[in-house]
Amino acid sequence: MCDTIYFGGSRGKSPGAEVNGRESRGGRSFFGKNSDRKPEEPQYTLIIEERPPSSTVTISGNRMLEVPDSGYSCVISKPSWIWGAEMGINSRGVSLGNEAVFGKAPVDKKGILGMDILRLALQNSATAEEALEFILGFLEEFGQGGNGAYKGKLYYHNSFLISDPRGAYILETSGRQWAYKRIEGFGSISNAYSIKENFDRADPASMQRLEGGLSWKKAVEKGLFTYFSRGNVRNSASGRILAELSKGEEPPRTADFFSLLRSHNTYSPNKPNRKNMESLCIHGGGLLNNATTASMLVEYLLGSGYPEDPIIVWYTGTSYPCISLYKPIILKKGVFYPLCSSVGLGEDSEKGSNLWQAQRERIKNGAGRLGEEPEFIHERDSLQERIIKAVSDYLAGSEKEAVKRINKTVEEFESLFHQFLGH
Repeated sequence: MCDTIYFGGSRGKSPGAEVNGRESRGGRSFFGKNSDRKPEEPQYTLIIEERPPSSTVTISGNRMLEVPDSGYSCVISKPSWIWGAEMGINSRGVSLGNEAVFGKAPVDKKGILGMDILRLALQNSATAEEALEFILGFLEEFGQGGNGAYKGKLYYHNSFLISDPRGAYILETSGRQWAYKRIEGFGSISNAYSIKENFDRADPASMQRLEGGLSWKKAVEKGLFTYFSRGNVRNSASGRILAELSKGEEPPRTADFFSLLRSHNTYSPNKPNRKNMESLCIHGGGLLNNATTASMLVEYLLGSGYPEDPIIVWYTGTSYPCISLYKPIILKKGVFYPLCSSVGLGEDSEKGSNLWQAQRERIKNGAGRLGEEPEFIHERDSLQERIIKAVSDYLAGSEKEAVKRINKTVEEFESLFHQFLGH
């Protein structure tokens, strides 16, 4: 179970903040996702470097597909056992996150995972519109499905949130049916269908069914599965926060979106197994026993637009964003520059594995409760602000000194757990 958000701004205008006739408050827009999976399921942040284009791709399960790979480099966050990704951004500035949704259409149990579709779209799309059309074409030719569970079985359809520096789309699917809409201002998706009558396009069969104003959500959603996922509750929670951020007199800060992804809604880490699925930062426990195993935020710095302006990719590489630091990777003119030493290159996950497993051990030793410990939160936020300032200095030209400060700050954060857990 997951949550994905986009904020493009709705009020105010900064110099140079207009892109293709659209305004972004403070000259920035944001894409973010929390990936929620089994607590013991490793997930790694990797930089997939640029490759020669090819006409075939080998995906999860060693399946070879005759689909193109344009060779675009990407930063992805991927579960350890699959080829695809929960979320990512490519060298052209296209970001993607997917969600499990539960529709009435049968799921092809031998179908292709939505996470594989996501990575294929990243590797082939220069704009959000291209990614949208790639996924639609892929669904028409290959469909979707497969077992998305690390252990056991979980079959589902997919929704996607797709963004680039110019805007964003929500695409929801049920089998080979689909509907999408362009996001105006801000939007979010979770483990529930969200498009009702407000779609821009749908597949021809769905268009016939939806004539007369029938809701897409009502037409395709399987309500019982959606209820247990608590997707509607979490989607409402993220929507409320995004709406509040859009109303402020000042443009929202990067830290505001970290706070959104770290938020617990009605859940308390001090009361495990109660309402954890209503939290945006999910802690393990309860009936479904899911947890936020990785988090990512993409910050588009919109002046004249990418590639002239850099993009900041913030990642945790660890479970539980509320007890994690977001670490930076800079995308500049088609090249990713990691500013922290914890990200892996290529399909090598050694660095990512070490980072993820260390956090897993801390959580086993009770670190999850620190997400509501005021002293810990104060220290975490102070260190996070130091990293945000160092990134600003990096972009202003103090690159070597900023990288040193970032890695030193990450080391200081690691020592906090010894202080607060006593070991």
